[in-house]
Amino acid sequence: MPPGGVTGLTIEVNDPAAAARRWAAVPGISAAGGHDPAVGRPDAGQRLRFAPARGGRGEGITEVSIAGLPGGGAWVIGGVRLAGQEG
Repeated sequence: MPPGGVTGLTIEVNDPAAAARRWAAVPGISAAGGHDPAVGRPDAGQRLRFAPARGGRGEGITEVSIAGLPGGGAWVIGGVRLAGQEG
């Protein structure tokens, strides 16, 4: 993926396994279950990870992974962590 492309999201929800199944049903792909429910498109280099909602802030996106993000670290903007990913 070229630098700046979104490679993944972490979404905090009340029921991570159910959310992963719902999101996977849209494109007709499988959801990975277990402790870390996720929906992935390896051919596109993209992944949605679902985590339990915490901290009383409700459901929503808590992390965005970006290919080639410079600076060697993560930034937090508006409560969302922007993390780099090689690729």
